[in-house]
Amino acid sequence: MMQISEILNTRDRGISFEFFPPKTGEGMSALMKVAVELAEYDPLYVSVTYGAGGSTQDRTRKLLIKLKEETDLTVMSHLTCIGATGEMMDSLLRDYRDNGIDNILALRGDPPQDAEDYDPATGEFRYAKDLVEFVGKYNYFSIGVAVYPEGHQEAPSLEADIEYTKMKVDAGADFAITQMFFDNRYFFDFLERA
Repeated sequence: MMQISEILNTRDRGISFEFFPPKTGEGMSALMKVAVELAEYDPLYVSVTYGAGGSTQDRTRKLLIKLKEETDLTVMSHLTCIGATGEMMDSLLRDYRDNGIDNILALRGDPPQDAEDYDPATGEFRYAKDLVEFVGKYNYFSIGVAVYPEGHQEAPSLEADIEYTKMKVDAGADFAITQMFFDNRYFFDFLERA
């Protein structure tokens, strides 16, 4: 199976699907049935989310492995900085590598819902670029990052956000995925400026 960075070099366009890890065995069965049906559309990849602070880490892992073993889909795990430690990430990345999961979407992640004054500086990984650098040390994973054609809500300006994107790429990101947008002008403007 090819890594996402390789797939993107061989296909002009395509679709992808994002799955949330189910909470029950029944939910897992239903999701796997849908995944098999969606595979008929030949998606570039499917990604599996990683709850705030890694709250769904075990369910994310189980779903990724199941998708990898039971379908021909290329899978990608979301990973977030919030609440993560180097030791925790090392363990998870070794496990992913051992199970053939070789695509990572490195995200800062959303602060915990109950943390009004959350400061990302309190964790080992402050920004997605820090996580990209850490994952890159494995020299195994294809690493994706998020970009925001309309600018991230916390960025002081679009120019600043473009600089943050460049930092993620310089840190080792292989590809970028946009957040949803409704006006293509934002996307093309972002591409031109980046």
